[in-house]
Amino acid sequence: SLVSGRRTEHPVFPAQRFLEEGESFTSLAVETALIGLGQQRVMPDGLYAQEKVCRNEEQLLAKLQEVDLDDTLVKIFRKQAVFLLEAGPYSGLGELLYRESVPMHTFAKYLFTSLLPHDAELAYKIALRAMRLPVLESTAPSGDLSRPHHIVSVVPNRLPRWFTLSHIETQQCELASTMLTAAKGDARKLETVLESIQKNIHSASHIFKLAQDAFKIATLMDSLPDITLLKVSLELGLQVMRMTLSTLNWRRREMVRWLVTCATEAG
Repeated sequence: SLVSGRRTEHPVFPAQRFLEEGESFTSLAVETALIGLGQQRVMPDGLYAQEKVCRNEEQLLAKLQEVDLDDTLVKIFRKQAVFLLEAGPYSGLGELLYRESVPMHTFAKYLFTSLLPHDAELAYKIALRAMRLPVLESTAPSGDLSRPHHIVSVVPNRLPRWFTLSHIETQQCELASTMLTAAKGDARKLETVLESIQKNIHSASHIFKLAQDAFKIATLMDSLPDITLLKVSLELGLQVMRMTLSTLNWRRREMVRWLVTCATEAG
C-alpha cells in the first residue's frame, strides 16, 4: 500500500547544540570514563562479584586505549589526574584510602603511560599514589590517620576475603615495572620508585621479578649498563633475601645465584 511503502522518517535531534566549545561526544565519553574508573569504591564480597570488578575495569580501559589522544584529550587527562589526587575520600587516588577499597593499579598504569609523554611529574604522582595496597597492611584502628597516606579501615581487625588478590598483586607489580622502565637514567625517580616498591609490595616473588626486570633493562645489549638501575636491582634482590631468610622458599638458591651475578655486574 501507499502507507506501507512510505519511508518512515525519524526525528533528528540536534544534540550538538548541547556541546560547549571544544567539546565532542568522544571527549565527554573519555572524561566520564576517567571519573568512573577513579572513584573510590569498596571491594564487593564473593568471587564472581570481584572478578566482575576486574573484568569491567579491563574492558573499559581497552575501549579507552582505542582512542587516540589529541591536545583536547590530554588536557582532560591532566585535569582529571589532578582532581583525582586532590579529591579526598571520593577518589581512589586521594590521600584518604580505606582498607577495603578497590586498588587503582590497572587504571593508574593506563594514566601513567598516557600522561608520561606530556607531563612526566604528574604521571609519576599518579602511579606512586596508586601503588598502595592497604588490604595487606597491618590493621590500624578506624579513624587513625597517623599512618602513611591516611590508610584507615572501616571494619577493624577483619581481613576481607579477596579472591582476586593474586591478580591484584600482579597488576601492582606491572605498575612498578612500568615505572622502573620509564625512569631509566633518572637517579631521583629511580630512588623514589624503589622506595615505593619496598614500602608497598609484600610478595617476595614479585619483588624478585622486579629485580630481574630492572637488571634486564639496565643491561640492554645496545647500550652501556645503567649503574643506578643496577643498584636498584641489587637492592631489590637483597630485600628478597631478607624477606625469605626465615621461610622455606624453593627459589632461594636461584635468588642467591642471581644476586651474585647482579652484584658482579654492578661492581
